[in-house]
Amino acid sequence: MPPRAPTNRTLLNNVLQDRGQSNDVSWEDVVAGPQHQPMWTSKVFVKGLEYGEGTGGTKGEAREDAAGAALVSLRAERAERATS
Repeated sequence: MPPRAPTNRTLLNNVLQDRGQSNDVSWEDVVAGPQHQPMWTSKVFVKGLEYGEGTGGTKGEAREDAAGAALVSLRAERAERATS
């Protein structure tokens, strides 16, 4: 069985560890909709600044989506610094 690819949350954690910011991450999770079909929205913050938002049918899916958005934001931020 081939190894599984790392999740967005794992990749985000790794990036933040490399920056010395793994303790600076926080999440905000909100659920809406009926109990039988909830819709979760999660936001991920680094040092109090929002870096990503995601949605999903479970809290885990929403956090995974938000972590993916945060990775895009962090990469764009790094690229912007490199060209400045």
